[in-house]
Parts: sequence; C-alpha cells; structure tokens
Amino acid sequence: GNIYNFCVQYPTGAVKCSGSNTYGQLGNGNTTDTSVPLLIPIASPKSLVIGSNNNICGIMKDGSLSCLGGNNNSQLGPTVSNMTTPTTITAYPSVAQAQISQQTSCSINASGVVSCIGGRQYGENGDPAVSTATTTPVVIAKFPAAKQIALQSSDACAILSDNNVYCGGAPSFNEFA
Repeated sequence: GNIYNFCVQYPTGAVKCSGSNTYGQLGNGNTTDTSVPLLIPIASPKSLVIGSNNNICGIMKDGSLSCLGGNNNSQLGPTVSNMTTPTTITAYPSVAQAQISQQTSCSINASGVVSCIGGRQYGENGDPAVSTATTTPVVIAKFPAAKQIALQSSDACAILSDNNVYCGGAPSFNEFA
C-alpha cells in the first residue's frame, strides 16, 4: 500500500486518485500534490497496484503492467526517473499480481512464477550476493507456485500454493539463498 495516495476504481473502470504527486504518480503532467481526486490516465485496469509512496500502477486486461510515478531504484525497469504518463513495464509481460516497494517490484505470472527487478541492497530481489539494482527480471526460486506477494522496502514475502508464507530480505540478507 501507499500512505500518500488514495485511489478509487469506479465500476466504469475509471480510476481517480488524490494525495502526493511528488513523482508524477497522479499522471497529470506535473508534480503538484492535490486533495481533489484526479482522473488517472491508466484506462480501465483489471486491478490497481498502489506501490510504496510513489507509484500508481494498473494490471491491464492484456496482462501488462502500466505505471506512473518514481523509478529511483530501477524498480520499474530502465525508464525515466519520474513517469508522469503511463508507462508499460516491459520486464513483466504477463502479470497476474504485482507489488511495488521503494526499492523493488515483483510480479507473479499465471503459472505462479515470481520475478523481481530493482534494488537488491538487502537480498530482497533474489540474490543476496549481489547488491546492485537490476532491470532484468530475477526469478525467485524460493517462491515457487506463489499465489500472492507482499513487499516492504527491504523484504519480500509470498503465500505459496501450499498456503505457507515464505519471506526473504533484511535483516538476514540471504534468506533467498
């Protein structure tokens, strides 16, 4: 979730959000915060993904992920820092579920495979031995057949098909190993 934005998706598919716009996440072409709900230019997403404090994304009906907002740790791939217009996240071509933190983003495809991009400072992106950000998706082998994923700035957890919860990242740095 995101404590800086409030969003609603209407039955028509339209999405309106208010709050912080520091990173252009409201999609109105500027970075001015607002208390007035604005129509977000992510048209009729299948579901919304409100990431950390600086992203608003939609999982589209075709399975793509379209996002607005900050990308300071390459958590949305090799794009510009602030995406003030909807940008398709090409690292995730087929998304069933996604989460975005300040450091990392991860998606689950229809087969339950989890892959992540972005920061890896705490091993939250699958390889505790490498701390540099990646824009190439890293498959998280410790999360096979995931049903749901949750991210915090330095941790990732998944509910697997056996209904057990597995986590990795800080503070042990090598829980994915």
